[in-house]
Amino acid sequence: MVGLVGYLTNGALWFVEVRAGHNTQEGFGPLCCAISGVKMLIKKIKPYEPSFGYSSPLKTIWKKGGLPTVKKGFYGDTLTKKNVSLEHLKARSKGGKTSLENLVLASKEKNNLRGNADIKNFVDRESVLNYLIQFMGIKTKNFNGDNYISAIIKTLSELGVNL
Repeated sequence: MVGLVGYLTNGALWFVEVRAGHNTQEGFGPLCCAISGVKMLIKKIKPYEPSFGYSSPLKTIWKKGGLPTVKKGFYGDTLTKKNVSLEHLKARSKGGKTSLENLVLASKEKNNLRGNADIKNFVDRESVLNYLIQFMGIKTKNFNGDNYISAIIKTLSELGVNL
């Protein structure tokens, strides 16, 4: 079996599986190869969404509705349960830790757009301040919004971002 991933004309991501040595075409869906003994299956797959399994009380509490005032992500993007992700201020690939003082909420789209580029190139002062204000006064069993704000401001300062 050989598997290939690529784009077709409509821009969707597709997985193509080619199997040799099979003489029947049953069960191979929309497209089968006419060459005897070779089958080809083409099926649409979801867009690439990296998942590194990072966990943080920040995202967990937000997804469970424990941060009702937090509607916008770090880049000013609207957060939903489907698109919320943890963004590392200092990228993991550059030595950043997966700890609360280095994590902010952002949409997967904005998180992927930045990749591991320098945060200074993506920071919009107004969006960051609006993001942080959402956490003022929040206190739960596992999270203190005021401490979180202070920690994020400190991390940003260490990365050369002055608000």
